[in-house]
Amino acid sequence: GAGPEIEFRRIQAISCRGNLRIRVAPCGALFAYVETRDCPRGEHWSAPWPGEPLRHLQHSEQQQLAEALLGGGFFALPGEIVTPGRDGFRD
Repeated sequence: GAGPEIEFRRIQAISCRGNLRIRVAPCGALFAYVETRDCPRGEHWSAPWPGEPLRHLQHSEQQQLAEALLGGGFFALPGEIVTPGRDGFRD
């Protein structure tokens, strides 16, 4: 069966350059995007998600990922973590 959709975003406080987002769709499609441009003020991304996945995870790879996330307590984390400071990140 299909797995859950999993998404992770790392957003920098100062500039959107270097912001990272990763998504695994239930079908195993793996999307990733690293921001390389400047964004309008208040925006975190200059473009939508890529139209094509980087690759497709096999069912066994999806299971490994889910087990690692469950075993590592990922789903127990808060929805947002803010690291204070001049170069803080929001994950």
